[in-house]
Amino acid sequence: TATQYRGKMIDGDITVVLNCYFINKIHADCGNLSKGILDALQGLVYKNDKQIKHLEVLVHEGLNEDYFEVMVERVASVH
Repeated sequence: TATQYRGKMIDGDITVVLNCYFINKIHADCGNLSKGILDALQGLVYKNDKQIKHLEVLVHEGLNEDYFEVMVERVASVH
């Protein structure tokens, strides 16, 4: 993770979209998938996972390889 992310740590509220791609249907459930990935990003992409105000986890099966895509964006202030 640290070798791929080159941006600054995001402050404030964020939204995270996690796309999980798998070869078959043998994988962890969405909750367990997201926990490890979100923990790995904490301190690197954002300071604390309490900043996450919106989380989407999408599972795609039947691909040629297993991999993940993560999109993290700062949530616009609604004030």
